Formats: sequence, C-alpha cells, structure tokens
Amino acid sequence: MPEEERSGELRKAGHEWKNMLLGAALALVAGCCGVGTTETDCQPLIRIGVLSDTQSYPDENNHGQLFLKEALANLHKAQIDVLIYGGDISDNGNPHVYADYREIMRHEFGSTPPEQILIMGNHDYWNGLPAGEARKNFARNIGQESPDVHKEIKGFTFIGLSPEDGSLHGTYTAGKSGKFLAPILEKAHREQPGKPVFIVTHHPPRNTVYGADDWGNSDLVELFRNYPEIVNFSGHTHYSIEDERAIFQQDFTAVASQSLSYAELESGKTPGTVPAYGGDEGRYLI
Repeated sequence: MPEEERSGELRKAGHEWKNMLLGAALALVAGCCGVGTTETDCQPLIRIGVLSDTQSYPDENNHGQLFLKEALANLHKAQIDVLIYGGDISDNGNPHVYADYREIMRHEFGSTPPEQILIMGNHDYWNGLPAGEARKNFARNIGQESPDVHKEIKGFTFIGLSPEDGSLHGTYTAGKSGKFLAPILEKAHREQPGKPVFIVTHHPPRNTVYGADDWGNSDLVELFRNYPEIVNFSGHTHYSIEDERAIFQQDFTAVASQSLSYAELESGKTPGTVPAYGGDEGRYLI
C-alpha cells in the first residue's frame, strides 16, 4: 500500500477507535438502554471531552496549536459539558501559550465555554522556575486558583491532580497529592458509593494503560487502589489509543488519551518509537 494511502487508513482507523471510546465512556454515565426504554432514557447524563499533550509554543502554526483548534471545534459541535486537559499544554511552561489557549477557547466556544479541568504536565514545569513558582505561573496564566482542581459538575465529582514537579515520571506524594485527594474521594465514596469519580493526571498509574509500564507512576496506584469508582484519564505516554490496552480496569478504571502533538510507540518497533506520520496523529476522547 502506498505510504499516503496507508497514512489515510491509519487516520480513519483512529477516528473509528475514537468513536468506540465515545460509546465506552458514555456507558459509564448514561442510563441503561434496553427493551422498554425510550430514546430519552438513553441520553448521556454528561458529555466529557479529554485531550492532552499539545506541547505548544507561541506560534499559531505549530501543529500542537493547529490540532488543538480542530479538536476544540469538534468538541464544541459535540456539545460537551466538561473539557479535561491532561497537561503539557505548553512545551516549556511559556505563559504566552496559556494565553493562546484561552483565546482559542474564546474563539471556538464564545461566551458559553464548558467547565474546564486543566492540569500541569512535566513540560509545564520546564521554564527554569522552581517548582512552586512554575505552579503559580501556570495557575495565574491559565486562569485557575491552583494547578489542582476539584469541581462538582452535573452531579459528578471531577478532580484535576497536577504532578508536584517536572520530573519525567512524576511525583505524587501522600503528603501533598494524597492530602488533596483523600477528603474529596472519601466524601464521594461515602455519599455516592459506586458513582464514577473522574480524575485526570498527567502521568498514568504504573502498569495500567498502554505505555504505563514505561512512563507510569507507582504512587498513583496506591492513591487510587481503594476507590473502584475512580475513572482516571491520563496523557504523557503519547501511546496510541488505537491499541485496546488504552483502557484498563482492575481496582479502578484507567483510560489513556494519547496526545494532540504526536503519537509514540513502545521501544522495539520499526522504524522506531515515533512512527512515520506520528506528528499527524493527534487524538482526543469524547
């Protein structure tokens, strides 16, 4: 098959997989459809868009920003209630990129944007500032009080947990990350047992979704393992969501979101970890 045709087939397959994930995600929060139910019964209770890893820099023509514009336009058409952004918004914590993001949101959604859960990734720390100052830089310029977020939206609990520093495999300690998470999770578990709690982290919990064995964080497993209602979305790996391992269920549910920058594969593949046309394969979830 010619390379151009093959690339087109891969993109087509990616869109089909995205639609499969759409069905899987909505099944978590929609009413049960079956004999005797109406179309109204089957309407989703909430629509969530999930994207990550644009790794943008201040240039409207860089592919991260271009993919972001396309993704947000499609998510607007899908009438999402919540936008989850799993970190690495900027390639190096540049405040102009965060301003660009806010402008793109205004352009695509106008005066009625969805609720937003925005977190940092390791790249958002890579601006030469101490970790504490980098966190302030992010929150101030992205328009949040903190890089860690908790919101109750349409009856569901949403949590955004940023890594504590810019290390490649992430830092999520019990003393900081756990202290933020524990009271929220305990309250949700006590008051609405079994109801999904949506948490976005930049790094995946280790040994869960595709790529988490290489790029995951073990501390997140310990923070999540006692809460089966958790649905965790993560970025960081850039590993393809066309692989069935992009969804993991055991003690909790984990879902990978790939990247809006480029696709990556595990080592040992031909012709390498970043495949041909990998920079054309931006993906996101609805």
